[in-house]
Amino acid sequence: MLSNDVWRIAVVVEMEPYEEALSIIRGDLLTVEERKQEFTFNSELKLIDTLLTTLESNLYTFKQILPKLDPRRGLINFGGAMLKALFGTAVDYDFFA
Repeated sequence: MLSNDVWRIAVVVEMEPYEEALSIIRGDLLTVEERKQEFTFNSELKLIDTLLTTLESNLYTFKQILPKLDPRRGLINFGGAMLKALFGTAVDYDFFA
């Protein structure tokens, strides 16, 4: 969105695919640990577990720095929808579509 001297850039970040992938890998790692055989090294499994823990931690930290939606904006959103219906002005979801 461009207006006067200010630029606002909106980026949609979906974290669910990453969370799902980490969950699947974590489940597979537990399955391998349960069925491990003599040729499977504990150090390799521990390294994968450490890497998964680091990735989960980084994902959690990244989610914490993302801005949160303010639930108090309901009245403002309604007003924007009314202005859009009456005058065709843009609302938030027009910029993200």
